[in-house]
Amino acid sequence: MLTPQDIFQFIAYAAIATVLAGLFALLITVWTVVYHVSQPGKRLRNNLIATPLALLAAFAWAYIASSDDRARQREMQAQAEARQKEYLESKAIFEERCKSAGEKIYQTAENVEGITLLNVPKESPQGARNDPMWEGAVFSWGGPEKEYVREFLYWEIRYDNNSMIDLKSVDPRPSASETQIRLWGHPTNMSEHERAYRGYRYTDVQQKDKRFLRYRFPDDKDRKDIDTLLIQAIEHPSRYALEYKPIVDLEDRKHWVAGVTVNIYDLQTNTLMATKTWYALNPTQGHAYQTWEWSRSEHCPAGEADITYIRHFLKRVIQPKQGD
Repeated sequence: MLTPQDIFQFIAYAAIATVLAGLFALLITVWTVVYHVSQPGKRLRNNLIATPLALLAAFAWAYIASSDDRARQREMQAQAEARQKEYLESKAIFEERCKSAGEKIYQTAENVEGITLLNVPKESPQGARNDPMWEGAVFSWGGPEKEYVREFLYWEIRYDNNSMIDLKSVDPRPSASETQIRLWGHPTNMSEHERAYRGYRYTDVQQKDKRFLRYRFPDDKDRKDIDTLLIQAIEHPSRYALEYKPIVDLEDRKHWVAGVTVNIYDLQTNTLMATKTWYALNPTQGHAYQTWEWSRSEHCPAGEADITYIRHFLKRVIQPKQGD
């Protein structure tokens, strides 16, 4: 049975044999050239001179080549050590910031039909995802306003262990069965361990000019696809509001540490109901060879790396009204 030691020994012998074969081929070439260019009677003398010179040249070339290789290795090692030092410094900053991450809930509300979004994450071009200053870095989110708004309108399926998945493509209400069949060809089927919970009926979004637009899905009888939103201008937004606040600290961002806080307010009483903060660290520190530098970030709270965690937190504080 072959052992790792046997394999390494074979590789070493093969390398030695390759070097010896190369030297022998070099000497044959030198001797052949000397034979053809030397006068009769001087070939032996010329070979005795050419052979050590050829060997010396071969060893000199090998030494120079190995020196270049060692220099490259030293350079790569220095770069790796510098990046590791850079990462450890950033990790220390990240861990310090994580001490203030997490949530605080002061009040909750039930049976709420709609929510107000005081602002939305900025839509970002592809190149922004490689920027240490990117506002959407924590959740790697740079989608359009409508995609963010839909997050709060979707239904959810919750399992017995309280884990959740989005129910984006179907409406699980019994009254919507005909709509489901018309749109997707089948009604919703859930196991005994699953329960469906509806999202908000509508979302009111504050615009840059301080006006509000209300987004909602069409009623079942009018709904023709799973994506279309109805939009209308309104004067009075919903009572409970969500604020999205990216944390862009210049010193932290030099170390690829990003943060975001969401605040939930009661606009009627002008009080803060809840707040939650997340942080993310890009471990590659901008050295990754990928399109999305922030896509493999470390997060705190741990595992909360997706924009849907904003919605999950909001729905625990401002609980959507269920039923028809």
